[in-house]
Amino acid sequence: MQDMWEKFVQLGLGAGITCLMRASIGDILAAPGGREAMFALFDECCAVATSAGFPPRPAFIEFDHKLITTVGSPLKWSMLRDIERGSTTEGEHILGDMVARARKYGVATPILDLARTHVAAYEIARARVAGEAS
Repeated sequence: MQDMWEKFVQLGLGAGITCLMRASIGDILAAPGGREAMFALFDECCAVATSAGFPPRPAFIEFDHKLITTVGSPLKWSMLRDIERGSTTEGEHILGDMVARARKYGVATPILDLARTHVAAYEIARARVAGEAS
């Protein structure tokens, strides 16, 4: 379960920030406030995991810190690649689920909430356009 929660934290962080910013980790890191936004979202996801009884371990935290501070990193999560292709996403399965757990545990997640809303709005617009094309 510990490994699964850490993977969930990483998915929330990576999918959330790359979709919200519609950019790679390197581009987000280069943008004003990008580093701070990534660390804030990481802290939110870690707080949810901790509240669920699975605080991220130091080695995981160190790995993810390196992941989001690699200058020039082209890394994008698959959810952003889905958006870029105009495909459906797993937004509610990942971001929505993390938000629901945050609410259950009383954890404030303003950046995660915004990322979820961003992906949900994309899904709504995608469905509307698909309906208009039919």
